[in-house]
Order: sequence, then C-alpha cells, then structure tokens
Amino acid sequence: MGRLRAALGLVVCGVCAAACKGKTAAPVKRTRPAPAVEYVAPPTPAPATHVAAEPMTPIGKLAVAGTRAPEAEPNNDSKAAQAMPAPLLIAGTLADPTDVDMFTFAVDQPSAVAVTAVSTGDLVLELRDSSGAVVAKSDRGGNAVAEGVPNFPVSKGRYVIAIKAFRKAETAKSKTPKPPKPNSAATVAPAPADVAVPYELHAVLSPN
Repeated sequence: MGRLRAALGLVVCGVCAAACKGKTAAPVKRTRPAPAVEYVAPPTPAPATHVAAEPMTPIGKLAVAGTRAPEAEPNNDSKAAQAMPAPLLIAGTLADPTDVDMFTFAVDQPSAVAVTAVSTGDLVLELRDSSGAVVAKSDRGGNAVAEGVPNFPVSKGRYVIAIKAFRKAETAKSKTPKPPKPNSAATVAPAPADVAVPYELHAVLSPN
C-alpha cells in the first residue's frame, strides 16, 4: 500500500507540473498594438495668429487706414479747390455727371506724389499744376475701377487734383427720330436720372 500511494503521488505531481509549465510558457496575445502616445486629456490648441483684415468700405477698397475728411462744396474749379495738407484722405461725392471736385496741396521741395481714387462709378482723375495744365491723368475705364497716378515727380509749387465722372463725347450729328406711324402708340424712353457717385481719394508726398 505504501508503494502504491507513493506512485500515485508522483503521478499527480507530474501532471500538475506539466500543466503549470504549459500555462506559463504560452505567449501573450495582443488584439491591437499599443499607442505610442496616449493623451489623458485632449491637447490645448495653439492660439490663432491670423488677424482679420479691415472690412472693405461700401464704395471700394482703398487700403489706407485713417479718418476720411469730408468734401467741402463748392470746390468745382481751381480757385475754389479745397485746400488739404498732404497726405490727404477725402470722402466725397459727385452730385451728378457734370460735377467736378478739386483739391489742392502745396509742395515745399522736389517730391513724388502718389494719388489713388476708388468709387462704384467710372471716375477720371487729373493732376494739374499751378497754371491749370494737366500734368498727369488716370482714366482706366469701367465702374468700380480704381484710378491713380503712382510716384509722379513734382517740383515746388501748388497742385490740384480733379475728380470727375467719365462722360462719353457727344456726337456732332444727332439722328432725328422718325415720327410714329398713324394709329400707333408713341413710346418715349425716360431720361436717365442723375445719380450721386461717392468716392474716396488719397494722396501722399514722398520727398526725393
């Protein structure tokens, strides 16, 4: 009996040892790879460095900051031109297609002047000297097209900037409308209404 019990004990120990050995030798299986970095809390986003641009003015894009001085009427000829220091920044209005606005500034030493005008309408910009002669002109054409004279050389003296609306040259010959046929209603086209055109004007001097 003693030998039988000893033999049974050896068998049981061998089975347990084999079972334990097989369990510890089995490889560990991963269902997915471990992340390289694990955030406990979402990272804080970097502060935005973009600065929003200034909104466009209702009448065009004049990339100049500052207070626009109002236009002062009457200023429709060189003698009544509105005197302004350079740089000048104006917000004006052409009351009708025949209106002309003029602004004058003085040059103390040889310089270069840059003039820019923007509008929803079709402008013509002129730079005139003290004698009234046009020394520079901008007429690119088309509504909402900026007009300007960049870096124009000027000497000491008085200068005038004239702003006016573009007008088509009137033809020398005008066609006489044909009379309406009998028993037909005559159609008359309405005359175009005069529409005020706002604009912004900027001029700056750069000494040579």
